[in-house]
Amino acid sequence: GQIRSMNPGVRVMAGDSDASKDVAEILEGLIRQIEYQCDASSIYEGATESAAACSIGHWRILTKFCDGDTFDQEIEIKRIHNPFAVFWDPHAKDATRKDARYCYIVEDLPKEEFKKLYPGKSENPATDQHKIAMAGFWTKGETVTIAERYWVEYEEVKIGLMADGSVVRNPQPPMNPVKTRTVKDPKVKWVKISGGDILEGPSDIAGPYIPVVAVVGEEWHLGEATYRSSVIRFAKDPQILYNYARSSGAELLGMQTKTPYMVTPKQVAGLETIWNTANTVAAPYLPYNPDPAAPAPQRIQPPVPSAAVLSEIQLAGEDMKRTTGIYDASLGNRSNETSGVAINARKEESQNSNSIYADNMVKAVAHTGRILVAMIPKVYDTKRAVRILGEDDQEKIVVINDLMLTADGVQPVNDVTIGKYDVRIGVGPSYQTKRQEASEGMMEFMSASQTGPLIADLVAGMQDWPD
Repeated sequence: GQIRSMNPGVRVMAGDSDASKDVAEILEGLIRQIEYQCDASSIYEGATESAAACSIGHWRILTKFCDGDTFDQEIEIKRIHNPFAVFWDPHAKDATRKDARYCYIVEDLPKEEFKKLYPGKSENPATDQHKIAMAGFWTKGETVTIAERYWVEYEEVKIGLMADGSVVRNPQPPMNPVKTRTVKDPKVKWVKISGGDILEGPSDIAGPYIPVVAVVGEEWHLGEATYRSSVIRFAKDPQILYNYARSSGAELLGMQTKTPYMVTPKQVAGLETIWNTANTVAAPYLPYNPDPAAPAPQRIQPPVPSAAVLSEIQLAGEDMKRTTGIYDASLGNRSNETSGVAINARKEESQNSNSIYADNMVKAVAHTGRILVAMIPKVYDTKRAVRILGEDDQEKIVVINDLMLTADGVQPVNDVTIGKYDVRIGVGPSYQTKRQEASEGMMEFMSASQTGPLIADLVAGMQDWPD
């Protein structure tokens, strides 16, 4: 619930002198449109729920051709539903895994589907030695495992500082730079493989980042080892004790109506069929043979509910609250807090104890924004009309990468391929929520300060009246 109310939004800002505020707004609006088309909010929430449940979740950024007869491409965000399908570079330490040198995404296909999709391709490792080493990984019964591999290669580029202060990449004679240095440009590659063949690729990926984003739970590092936990990880033992105590309590409760009868053999002689079903059939009466040496048949005293079992149920329930940091007050239930201040303090305590999940989602969305800003100039690299969304969800069509003839010559217009841009995340209520709060605040201000005639037009503009 806390995550769903955060509403993280990508904000784009100009990052150098070649960038402009207008293009930054276009990039921001284009990112909103991409997120809207893909229902990105559900993807972000679903992956973060995986982090809360099993310590990690993922989504990825892909490109695809636009609908219709065109070679234009567009970007989409897709969730990776299986959190254990992604294998990361073990040396990656960042919470979003943006520092990873490589990663794999695996998928199991039925053998018949594999043969249809990749005719003539081998599903098994090429050598017997590899087959033995990887037995049970690439083939499991009637399924074949395939893997997508992303990795980063670095290309060395020489840059030179010229006398006029400009920087030139790979300066060639007669250029005479004042000083030079070598930088390494990251190039992301992709390939799809089976155990014994290359199925697709290799090919280049737009942008300098591996387009897969991780959302992790609580994570800590001991030496080179990385450990993660979910919200429920340390509640497992209390949960086991709770289940055991509840099962024992249910067993005692079930025994209340199934306690045996105290009888003599003579009393049930010839009536064994009826008495054998005494605890399973609701018979209106149980006949017996009188035995002068014994009283009438009667039930043994049923077991008494154990106070120890009831106490263990309560203790285990409290232990689960302590290990998760989620108490009754944060769930809207009554607890021992009586004042509103105390209830809010307990809610805040619970949110703070699990705030790392919300923080890691914000980091992941921010990294997604960086990936999108880096990919857009490579994918949307021609003159085209694109739909963008404003902060108020109003749609607008703009033409990007256009040229305009001015007094100073031909000038680029809305060119998203020029300049560098930075990303930050805005967290808070949605635009509609803020609009409603502003409207209510204006109405209260008008009634309290008698300023109605002065701000009536502003108040009217904030209302959601039809027409």
